Amino acid sequence: MCADFDNKDKIIQRIKDVPLSRNTMKDRILKLAENVTDQQKNDINSAPFISLCLDESIDTTKSARLAVFARYCVGNNIKEELIAITSLLTTTKGTDICTAVRNSLAEKEIDLKKIISVTSDGAPNMVDKKWLHFFI
Repeated sequence: MCADFDNKDKIIQRIKDVPLSRNTMKDRILKLAENVTDQQKNDINSAPFISLCLDESIDTTKSARLAVFARYCVGNNIKEELIAITSLLTTTKGTDICTAVRNSLAEKEIDLKKIISVTSDGAPNMVDKKWLHFFI
């Protein structure tokens, strides 16, 4: 391309400098996100055991949010990944948190049988004796 032009290097550089369209950028970002999610799924599902960390808080819009982190081993490396940040739509009771966690894990196709521990901030809705039976 542009082989017949004396200033072909400038022309090629100008083409490279043209910004990508909004749709192209969006498509690339979605592909990158999909790739990262797939890598995360593969790593987590290859781990023999998973430890979860849960934290619930209220954001500036007064909406309850739940962060779900997983810690697991891949080979000789320990990894810690954010699985999900999800909204708690009804209440922040243990059953609602459990449902949100289960849904987040199901989206990532994570086997509940691999979970060996669950850590939280110690809030009453996180440590209720009746709540943990949902994971067992």
